[in-house]
Amino acid sequence: MKHSPFLVCDYNFKSVKEDNPDFFEVEGFASVYGNIDSYRDIVMPGAFARDLSENGNERPILWQHNSNEPIGVGIFEERGEQGLFVKIRLPKTDKFVSERVMPQIKTGSVKGISIGYFTITEEYDRETNVNRLKECRLRESSAVVFPANELAQITAAKQFLGIEDQVHEFKMYPLADEKTEWNEAEAIQEIKDNTGCEKDASKYYFKGFLDFVDGGKSFDDYRFPYVKYIDNEFRIVPNAIYSIAGSLNNKSGFEDIKSFINSVYKKMGKEEPFKSGNKFFVDKATLRNMRKADLESVFDNENVILSSGSKELIIEALRSEVQGSIPEKDDSDLLGFLKQINKDMETN
Repeated sequence: MKHSPFLVCDYNFKSVKEDNPDFFEVEGFASVYGNIDSYRDIVMPGAFARDLSENGNERPILWQHNSNEPIGVGIFEERGEQGLFVKIRLPKTDKFVSERVMPQIKTGSVKGISIGYFTITEEYDRETNVNRLKECRLRESSAVVFPANELAQITAAKQFLGIEDQVHEFKMYPLADEKTEWNEAEAIQEIKDNTGCEKDASKYYFKGFLDFVDGGKSFDDYRFPYVKYIDNEFRIVPNAIYSIAGSLNNKSGFEDIKSFINSVYKKMGKEEPFKSGNKFFVDKATLRNMRKADLESVFDNENVILSSGSKELIIEALRSEVQGSIPEKDDSDLLGFLKQINKDMETN
């Protein structure tokens, strides 16, 4: 399963010039700022400024979002409060452009271009149920077939790409304090409350999870919540990340999620848990937050690498006679599980 914040916004061709001997030239606004689209997203002025400054203002122009069919180059620029303007060059020497693309543009079957972009920074307004896109990274533009209605065009572009079928680039929210308590049920309710959910999962519900299945149609389709709503924004909870890392130990697949978890550990200044060769590094914090079933797989898995801190924690738990010998997590599954192992060892 794959999903993504990769979205599109369309524009109509404002002008088409043919007097250049080498190129067809098309101009128009790729994104008009301040308008609410059919997904209730608003692209804010300056959203693409940083990306264009740091990564250049040229992007490929594709046919129907097919990366194997480039048809030209677009040069983008932000124009104040108006929007993102683009000048497109389509080579006349390309037979597909001259014999297929341009005739369709002239007849009106291809009415515009959609731009693909990833959301970097956004702000969700609960009162208006509007998502303000403050910073975006532009990926590409494509000539696509749209119906006449403007909102329908935007919807068609998003449905054409299939948001649920794209690669998910996970949101690196700010980190919560290391000691922030993690209660999965409470966190899920907070995600519902702050993503416009009512009876069903909203289109923003995925923001609080690292995975979903079956197109994310119901609440039960979502897995691995990892954020809490703190100080009017979502924040990544370290204890949630530790728990998810432990649950993915000894499981194949989930490579995109494992990669993201590694990046969160790195941001926290910790050694990455998922190593090459299916090795799994377990530090003290990860061990504390692992569920009983996941702990069992740790002891059975020869690919697990225990840090010195986690080894000390295990020894401490095995020697313990009373609940509370492990600070900060008296009711941990780790303590109970290791005590049971100790009893089994004494019995045998």
